[in-house]
Amino acid sequence: MYNDLLEQVELKRKEMLPSQIIAAIPCIIGLVALVINPFAGIFFFIIGVALVLAWAYPASKRYKLFYKETIVNRLFSETFGQVNYIPEAGFSKEMISQTGFMMMGNRYHSEDMISGTYKDIPFKRSDVLIQDHRSNGKSSYTVTYFRGRWITLKYNKRFHTDLQLIQSGFGYTRKKSSFFTRKEDRRHKVEFENEAFNRMFNCYCQSDQEAFYLITPSIMEGIMKYVSISDGKIMLGFKDDVCHIAIENGKDSMEPSVFSSVTYEGDVLPLKTEINAICDFVNLLNLDRDIFMQ
Repeated sequence: MYNDLLEQVELKRKEMLPSQIIAAIPCIIGLVALVINPFAGIFFFIIGVALVLAWAYPASKRYKLFYKETIVNRLFSETFGQVNYIPEAGFSKEMISQTGFMMMGNRYHSEDMISGTYKDIPFKRSDVLIQDHRSNGKSSYTVTYFRGRWITLKYNKRFHTDLQLIQSGFGYTRKKSSFFTRKEDRRHKVEFENEAFNRMFNCYCQSDQEAFYLITPSIMEGIMKYVSISDGKIMLGFKDDVCHIAIENGKDSMEPSVFSSVTYEGDVLPLKTEINAICDFVNLLNLDRDIFMQ
């Protein structure tokens, strides 16, 4: 079904590949030559960098854009109809920060924004990278707080309290459970009757009643089922009129490799898995049920 598309993209990749190889050669020669003849090493390295900036990088960028327009946009449109895909756009740092669900660090990047609707529920998804970089003048280090997909599902009812589900192993969250958090913003830990779910997730909420109202036994079972097939740790957060789903898989989901062939298993199938995740969460959370309606 997708053979023609894959062949088109693979042809573009092969057209782009020589630029990457040719630009890399003087860079490698320059690095090796630095040990023997620093001046020659610097000369070759400068040539390599110039080729990268003037030829290899623009060629790679054009290929990735073609890949996204041809494969990514096609797959999302097949499922959701009209979608708006802006590869260079993403969630703002302020939006993620204002959820109060994540530590934010001092470095942030987001791209590959896709928005659409499923069963009349508006959704957005974007790749997000959150890091904290520190330097003391002699050494520096960077800690990655989050790298993966962030999905939002907007429902029709605005809730007055926050709720956060954090899978074990999902780090660098803000739980807002400290005594030093303002009382009106503070969350506390709550457990459910499902012990397996409690072992898998920590739940922090501002209202036990609303937590039990939202996270029903069937929803717990559905979330645990999704975890079993997910490619990363997940966090769910309910705030205002939005359900936030963060999937930390340590990669940019829509960035194709310039050196690997385009295949159904390596490119189409992961995208279909992400598309199914959006549908599954809308269906699982029953976002069109009465409690989510005005």
